[in-house]
Order: sequence, then structure tokens, then C-alpha cells
Amino acid sequence: MEQYEDAIEKKVEDEKVNNAKDIKSPLKWDPMILFEDIFSKVYTNSKFGEVKTEVYGCISTNVETLPNSLGFIKRFRATSKVTEAFWKKDRRSFEVSIDTITGEYKCGCKMFEFRGILCRHIMKCLDVLDVKAIPDKYIIERWRKDLVRGYENIRVGYYNRMSRNVLKGLLR
Repeated sequence: MEQYEDAIEKKVEDEKVNNAKDIKSPLKWDPMILFEDIFSKVYTNSKFGEVKTEVYGCISTNVETLPNSLGFIKRFRATSKVTEAFWKKDRRSFEVSIDTITGEYKCGCKMFEFRGILCRHIMKCLDVLDVKAIPDKYIIERWRKDLVRGYENIRVGYYNRMSRNVLKGLLR
């Protein structure tokens, strides 16, 4: 039980240090880039760093509109150049579907489903469509810097580190 309580205490302390660091020294971002501006304000530094990588990946991503787009559902083929040695250069294509009414975004790479951030393919398509806002469902609460996690407020009434140390001293 003591090890569990020590682990929870360490986790809470680490979280407080990371929260303070995120607030005091946020990563630099370009306010002219929509995705950096939005995610820099809400995500922790570590998760925002992942988003920045995808934003910069948009530079090497080409998008073409597919002919079978249906009215408000836009379909694209996003092709990314993989940054490797020139003899290993590869192009990967993913189909992207964007519902402009419901704000539903889907990409064949499934990055949002696996890592919880929008991929460069969706970001590039949203840029082409000149979208000015991201729906809240694409901002995962788990990585928000303003979120107070439940375990941070746990107070164990019977646990007192000082009395535990005194008791250990008496038992020796």
C-alpha cells in the first residue's frame, strides 16, 4: 500500500512540475498557422510538439480533389513524400474525407484514431478548404494543459508520511 501511495504521490508531483513548465515556457508557435495557433493554446508542450511535426509535414504533402466528392462531403487524395535518402524516396497516398457540415474528418492513415492528433493529410485538406476552426472533438481532453486530472486531488486521510517515518524508526 505504501508503494502505491508513493507512486501516486510521485505522479502528482511530476504532473505539477510539467503543468508549471507548460505554462511558464510554452513551445514557440506561429500565430499565422491556424493549427499551431489553436493547439499551442490548449495542448501540453509534449503533445503540441507532435502536432508541430505534423504541421511541418504539410509542406511535403500534396492534395488533389477526387472527382466523386458529393456536395458537402469532400474527398481528397493526399500524397506525402517520405523524408529519407534519395534512393529510398517513396510517395504514400491516403484518401481523406471531410464532411463540411458535420465537421467529420477521416484519413486512411488513421493517425487520429491511433495517436489522438490530426494528421498532416487532414490538415493540408482543411487548409485547401480554408477552414478557420477545428471542432472540439478533435481536441482530446487527455492532453489539455488546463485540465485538472482526478488523481491530483486525491487526499488519503490515513496517510501521513511524517508519522509513517516515525513509526518505522520505532520499529527498528
